[in-house]
Amino acid sequence: MPNSTDRQALLKSLEDAVMAEIALSLLSDLGNDDDDDNNLSNSPVVLAYLTILQSRYLATREPGPRGPSKIDYVLNQLDANGFRQELRMERSSFFALRDLIKDHSIFESDPRKPQTDVTIQMMVALEQLGFYGNGASVGRIARDIGVSRTYA
Repeated sequence: MPNSTDRQALLKSLEDAVMAEIALSLLSDLGNDDDDDNNLSNSPVVLAYLTILQSRYLATREPGPRGPSKIDYVLNQLDANGFRQELRMERSSFFALRDLIKDHSIFESDPRKPQTDVTIQMMVALEQLGFYGNGASVGRIARDIGVSRTYA
C-alpha cells in the first residue's frame, strides 16, 4: 500500500469529519419543519478542509542554502586555459555563442518569474554536457556553480 503524506492523511480525516457533520445536519433537518437551512459553509471543520485543500504544502518552504558563486570567477578572472577546462570552449567562442542566442524567444521571461541570465544558463548547460552519470546531477552542478537547484 502506498504511503500517504501528512497533508493527504489530514485531508482524509477532515473529509470524514465533514461527512459526519453533513450526516448530523441531515438528521437534524428531518425533525425540523423549518425552512432554515443548516449552513455548513461556516463550520470550522469545513473551513479547515477547504483551506488545506487549496494549499499545496502544510508548512512554509524555504529555499536551500547556496554555495559560493563561481560565476564571476569563471567568466571574468580565470585565465584562458582554466576557462577552457571549466566550460570546454574558448572564452571568445562562449561569448559569441551567447550573443547569437540571447535574443531568442526561448529566453523571454514571464514578468512574474524572470529567467536566469542567458550566460548563467549556458554555464549550467555546458557543465551538464561535460559530465555523465552522477557527475551531471542537478544538486552537484547547483553547488559547484553556486546557483539554486531550480536553475541547474
